[in-house]
Amino acid sequence: VFQSLGVLTICMRDMFVKNINSWAVVMSIVILGFGLAFLALAPSYPNGDTSCAGTDSSSGALVSAECPRRFATSPFFIPIWAVFGDFDIPALEQARPLAPAVFLVALLVVAQVLLLNLLIAMMTETYTNVMSAALTEWKYDHMLLVDHYKTMVTATPPPLNLA
Repeated sequence: VFQSLGVLTICMRDMFVKNINSWAVVMSIVILGFGLAFLALAPSYPNGDTSCAGTDSSSGALVSAECPRRFATSPFFIPIWAVFGDFDIPALEQARPLAPAVFLVALLVVAQVLLLNLLIAMMTETYTNVMSAALTEWKYDHMLLVDHYKTMVTATPPPLNLA
């Protein structure tokens, strides 16, 4: 309805359809590749310690119970957590001394620096292209909306226009 919001909506729609979808495919391939590398480099990550040791709230005694194995603790999920900033280098180095840490740094450089800058550049280009023609497109969409409501309105009130 508002011109400025209409133009921004068109811009966001094009960014999502054109940029984020193609970037997500590339990012998924990178994460999948690094996930498979971490499966080979750190098969014992985490240490395999799945016990939940805690204290009983009523007696204060030490209680050890079996924890269910969490879904995303496999070495395959290390790149996914690393993209969000959650990684544990000492736990990785227990499997092998240096290789997992080097791969983690490579992943962070590729995913955080290279691919995010690529996404920003793609979105900047889309914003520039859309803003040049967005006003015309918004006017056309607005005209279609007005025409739709113009043809939809009849002289009879809603209960009587069901024919």
